[in-house]
Amino acid sequence: MNAISAAIQSSFEFSSVIWHEVDKNKCANYSLGEFLEEKINFDDFGANVKSIRFLPIIVIPEIEKIYPNQIIYHRSRNQLGLYWQMDYNRIMSSSVADCKTYLADFFIEVLEIAKVTKRIRDFDYDGFIAAVKAALPEWLAAETVH
Repeated sequence: MNAISAAIQSSFEFSSVIWHEVDKNKCANYSLGEFLEEKINFDDFGANVKSIRFLPIIVIPEIEKIYPNQIIYHRSRNQLGLYWQMDYNRIMSSSVADCKTYLADFFIEVLEIAKVTKRIRDFDYDGFIAAVKAALPEWLAAETVH
């Protein structure tokens, strides 16, 4: 039997680094990436960013130093990498629904930081951020899957 595998290219590569005690339903951001994939086309915002890799980091404060906040532009892949720490204590004390709202706000917050600290020629940060903000209410209104 022959098997064929194909790599699926996604414009929104969302994953996370999560401490083992965090409920996996909290801030599992895969659905946000899938949602934005359907709603946003990077071609509308310039030629130099074709994808975003977003990894919120949710770890206990004692090991935060192992996972520094980073914003990296991978020029060869036209990819913006956002690796940023969320508030662990806030996550642990929040409901799944509150975490979903926090994740949406957090993504916008990190995009705003990237806009100021990692300028990318021929990428319309303002337009992109506005498009994400416009799409988020629909994602937030969707039922949270457990």
